[in-house]
Amino acid sequence: MASTFTGSLGLEKQGDGENANTWGLRFNQSVIDLVDEAVAGYTAVALTSGTQKDLTVSDGAAGTGDAVARNASLEFTGDVAGNVTVTLPAQTKTYSVINSVTNGGNVLIRNTGAAASTIVTIKSSETALLTTNGSLIKRIGPKE
Repeated sequence: MASTFTGSLGLEKQGDGENANTWGLRFNQSVIDLVDEAVAGYTAVALTSGTQKDLTVSDGAAGTGDAVARNASLEFTGDVAGNVTVTLPAQTKTYSVINSVTNGGNVLIRNTGAAASTIVTIKSSETALLTTNGSLIKRIGPKE
């Protein structure tokens, strides 16, 4: 059986008998480092006015570029006037979110494939704790 990846965090699940004498390094990089990123990871995500940002998770690899949705804390930056939509993977997860954009922009957060009614707005200079079941995002603190 070949290695597979978990559905939510993209952690490697080694196949039986696979990777003899190399699994320690693979386990550290493809599981332990990624769990660390999921539980305590922080990343800044640059946003641009009028552009939607789709965040993803890379299977078995640390987050780079737009593949940073595994991180526990997301800080949105950039010069943004108006609203910018950020789409998260349709996976169960909790996020700490910081809206640090300049020029008064709001960050609208939703899951991939979710209806417009499930968007959570993080206002300019606001910090929020969000949780999602993969289809619905809820603010769990502070309340609006």
